[in-house]
Amino acid sequence: MSMLQPYKFLVLQYIHDLGVGEVINVGVALHAPKSNYVAAKCRQTYARISAIYPGFDGEYFKSNMRYISSAFSKFNDCLNLKGYSSLQEYAYSVLPKDDGSLQWSSVYSGVTKNPEKELEKLFERYVTHHDAKNQRERRTESDIWKNFKKELDVKKITSHFVQKKISVHDDEINFSHAWKNGIWHCIEPLSFDLSSPEYIKEKAHKWLGQISSVSQGQEEFKLYLVVAKPSEDALLGAYEKAVSILNKIPANKEIIPEDQSLQFVERLANQIEEHIH
Repeated sequence: MSMLQPYKFLVLQYIHDLGVGEVINVGVALHAPKSNYVAAKCRQTYARISAIYPGFDGEYFKSNMRYISSAFSKFNDCLNLKGYSSLQEYAYSVLPKDDGSLQWSSVYSGVTKNPEKELEKLFERYVTHHDAKNQRERRTESDIWKNFKKELDVKKITSHFVQKKISVHDDEINFSHAWKNGIWHCIEPLSFDLSSPEYIKEKAHKWLGQISSVSQGQEEFKLYLVVAKPSEDALLGAYEKAVSILNKIPANKEIIPEDQSLQFVERLANQIEEHIH
């Protein structure tokens, strides 16, 4: 029979805004000295985070998760911490303690018969527990843009869109889809196909805050938000409130429901046609 053995573990946390202090758990690292076991398991998807935080760089996040998992795997293969005195010391060698968005938690302890299985349990408990409440796939901004782009392609105007950064002295936001006709016209897909009224409201407030922060820049721009409803009827009330919040954005803007995107693309095509001729 396997004997219980002690272990230490850390939780890897994503903090989008250090001033606000909101935390999302994204990984777990574990060290069981008696088994010479060292490993980390990190989140490989980012839909939940990008649904909450506008401008979240998902690919950069995934790259960091792969790097951290790989760094711990190397030490697990060698069956020791290679001279590091503790899990925490090694964790900080992989991801230094600074003011970045990824931070290690305090050290926690436990006992287990199987460190590898224990890591899986901890990952489910601290990282994916809330995901399990919603097994179906929810629509992301990428899904909305794919459908929207098909309509742009039909009108043969996709090539007119470029990336544009709108900035002020202390803040900036990058738009992936913008074109210029006197002023910059910036299109942003926005999915409210989320799992709770709280997430929907929070996402609307994030956009209100971020656009408000850059609205007084030197470059004039107009924002077009193509918004998608939740797929659950019970959340439609929260969606309507979110749209009301977005309408408070103190900038030149339009809120376009996704089911009206075809008419919007028709209007865009006419404007671009007039501009180039």
